[in-house]
Amino acid sequence: WLVILYLRLPHLIWHSGILMAWFTDKGLVMYKDFLNFYFPLSTYFVWPFLKLTNWNLETEPLLSLVIALLTLIVLFMTAGKSLSPLGISISLLFFTLLFYYFTTAVQYSGEAITGLFLVLTTNRILNFLKSGGNTLNLFFIGILVSITLLFNQISALSLIALTIYLLFNIYKISGKRVFLNKFLILAPSALVPVILVSL
Repeated sequence: WLVILYLRLPHLIWHSGILMAWFTDKGLVMYKDFLNFYFPLSTYFVWPFLKLTNWNLETEPLLSLVIALLTLIVLFMTAGKSLSPLGISISLLFFTLLFYYFTTAVQYSGEAITGLFLVLTTNRILNFLKSGGNTLNLFFIGILVSITLLFNQISALSLIALTIYLLFNIYKISGKRVFLNKFLILAPSALVPVILVSL
């Protein structure tokens, strides 16, 4: 269905995203030389794809289809961990039917890539809690939380809820001392992408 919609719908683009990527390509610095109302990663993400295709505007709609299909796969893997077959079917159907509606009339958008990373983060948190949780996985979750937020600040409330859920479960299972150790792994790992993007 997503492929059919991609073939049938007009290929609309995210004008400001292309413009901001072009400004970045010309050496201008975001927030200093030009205004961006969003966190920067959605622009930095699309920039190399546009550059590689010599600023072909069909790149964004194709990238959107790839993001949609990847999100569908990750959603299936995530839903399979805690939902019944009917629940999995409903969640996949809901996402597939409404994806292009929720990307707010543009094929590639900050919301689409943010959604992919939000589902990836949820998947990693559920894996962590089911497997007893190792340190490397927790470090990776911190990085995913930070990257998701850097794509778009609209994810902040969902990420806060997911992080509280994760920390509550760690505390409930492990106790105060282990909780503190795990928190001291999660917090610095969330700072790594922020520092790199800021630089």
